[in-house]
Amino acid sequence: MRRRRLLALGLGVALGARRAHAQAFMPNLAFNWTFSDLDAQLDWLPDDYPNTTARDFAWTTGGREAGAGAGSWHSASAVPVAAQENSIGANAPFGPAVPALHFRFLGTALYIYGAAHGANGTWAPQTLTLGVDQQETDVREPTGPLVASRDDLPWGYHVCSLFLNYGNLTVERVVVTTGMKTKAPSLDRVSVQTQYALLGDNATVNPFFQLTGRWNVSRGLGGSATAPALPYPHITSSNNNSYLQFNIPHNTSYLVVNGTAGPDNGIMFYLWNVSPPLVEQVSGFSAYNAWAAPNVMYAMTLDPGVVYNLTLGPFTSTNKTGNAFALHSVAFYSALSDYKPSTAGATATGIGLGSLALAAAVAGASYWRGRRRGRGALRM
Repeated sequence: MRRRRLLALGLGVALGARRAHAQAFMPNLAFNWTFSDLDAQLDWLPDDYPNTTARDFAWTTGGREAGAGAGSWHSASAVPVAAQENSIGANAPFGPAVPALHFRFLGTALYIYGAAHGANGTWAPQTLTLGVDQQETDVREPTGPLVASRDDLPWGYHVCSLFLNYGNLTVERVVVTTGMKTKAPSLDRVSVQTQYALLGDNATVNPFFQLTGRWNVSRGLGGSATAPALPYPHITSSNNNSYLQFNIPHNTSYLVVNGTAGPDNGIMFYLWNVSPPLVEQVSGFSAYNAWAAPNVMYAMTLDPGVVYNLTLGPFTSTNKTGNAFALHSVAFYSALSDYKPSTAGATATGIGLGSLALAAAVAGASYWRGRRRGRGALRM
């Protein structure tokens, strides 16, 4: 079967976008971080670009209904996959492209949990293929919930894909081994500061976040005459000119952006004033999925000796559903309380608003370049 493989992310374009391979950074605390199947850090291919339903029909959300306005989303019973609750599932062969899970992380190991079965109950050598940094290996038939893994990776930024060539696959979660610089002996001893998008009973927008454009304020998600709304205060962008920017507190070693996924959400870009260790300065993630909250939109290891500023916004050429971005909170893991930042100045300098449209274009190019998939797959 002739297939073109995913390209590694590469930038070399405007805004000085770069991967800081030369930056010396080694964590002293390793820990496992879990992404659920609906977290925005995970991408599900084939693409829904520019206006197709390939992604929807390839993958189904086990045990979940996408809700009103979900377009062509299916429940687990609509397509016969081996889907269990709280999972995403697919069958192969499938149409013009091979279903694949794609993600990137900074760390040393990855573990993909779920279930996999060969076509007609027979496990062929190429039923599943795991690609890490453009090196691919066939996956042996799983004997338990661990579908695929790599625990021998050097510390670094890794681009990973799990291709389903035959049979069916469900994914419940992805666990990565990452790390941070800290004086704490374990992750649960690290001090965490959380900034919420909305404050108090009046749901006032937190001034910690600098907003540009139109944003909507919501106290909860969903709700109807027969079902109460899920309490989840958040703000939602409403157009392509809605940007969010904030300074990262001093001595932050790890950052987690929390929001919501949904079929009305789109592709977002992130833009750092200074690249995190070994990571792109600008790229993107997709919040397009079944309705899900809370949702980890983005998680990243940071150098506590650098003062950062982060900008989030919509990629203007979004997928078919829209470009909404919902923010609930940002958690800052600060483990070096007496460590002095090496960057001059008490506040990071953000990117000027005039550059954000260009940033979105750069992020979009990087995002789609990292997600392209072969066999005549839908492409930008």
